[in-house]
Amino acid sequence: MFSGYGIVKIIEDKKKSIIIVVILLIFSCFSVLSESLSVKPEINEEKLREIMNLPQGLILTERKYAPWILAYKGKVMAPLLFGDNSTKEEWDLFFNGKNEELLKKYKPDIIYVDNKLDYDCLKKEGAYFRYSCDS
Repeated sequence: MFSGYGIVKIIEDKKKSIIIVVILLIFSCFSVLSESLSVKPEINEEKLREIMNLPQGLILTERKYAPWILAYKGKVMAPLLFGDNSTKEEWDLFFNGKNEELLKKYKPDIIYVDNKLDYDCLKKEGAYFRYSCDS
């Protein structure tokens, strides 16, 4: 009740209300600026260079790389992102080398992941794997 009375008194005086709005804008800008300066990207420069040098085509990757690949390459498939309808359990099995069905389902051109995948249809080429099965 008393805060409402104070707001009315401040609004009545145009000069005070302008000063308060300016002060609020300065503090909110300071807050946004300090946060933006302290936030670091989730990937390092080396990974970004690798992503930028990936060949074109459908790229299957981990969730942490998916937004970066989408921005630089366009076509990406990642666990539970961008229309993926597989389950978390299916992806966990895939990344542990026990679910080749996801490869057959999506038939990606390139697989870009941190861990080593041991599937017959994958061939290591530098920082990525190339999918090479026809069926």
